[in-house]
Amino acid sequence: MIHDATDHSQAVTSRVHTDAFQGVTELTIFTADHPHLLAMITGACAACDADISGAQVFTTSSGFALDIITLYRQFDEDRDELRRADRIIQLLEDALRGKTQIEQLVGRKKSIKRQVRPFSVEPQVFIDNESSNLFTVIEVNGLDRTGLLYALTEALFDVHLNIGSARITTYGEKVVDVFYVKDSFGHKITNPQKIEAVRKRLLEALQPVRRVKTGKAA
Repeated sequence: MIHDATDHSQAVTSRVHTDAFQGVTELTIFTADHPHLLAMITGACAACDADISGAQVFTTSSGFALDIITLYRQFDEDRDELRRADRIIQLLEDALRGKTQIEQLVGRKKSIKRQVRPFSVEPQVFIDNESSNLFTVIEVNGLDRTGLLYALTEALFDVHLNIGSARITTYGEKVVDVFYVKDSFGHKITNPQKIEAVRKRLLEALQPVRRVKTGKAA
């Protein structure tokens, strides 16, 4: 896949694998790295009502990103799953070209989304500078929902952190996301005030989306 991307100078190269037995569709994306790339990918998934069950995110020393996103299967037929995956890729390509604003698409989805189920998983954020020599490791636990990974990656972008790699895992309703991050200068996050700001912003992102009331009061 990477050789094909290099040989044909493709801006975005993707592969889609459907697995009806496990009930998932795997989307693999290879493209030039971008500080906002993971947020764009997860936002495109949220805009297409695709729930993410897992993700592995890697960056290369030559400035490229290889992201493997596993989606819960939504359709009975493979052709419908492939069509949804194509839509996600098209939204990503449009966003990278500046033709589409992912945050606007996700915002419209949030405005019509029903209230989520009761918040039964306590949100937690753990920030660790000991497990890696190069990165600050952030583990986030919370209740899974459509668009959660987008909200978390947007939160990290808001506090000016770059994601070097990530592992996203769901256990039923609970999601455990691990991000390996650096600051804008390529350093670990060691300042106590910065650490607390990162924790606070991520906890905000973990809060459930509330239903927007549109009816008039009697």
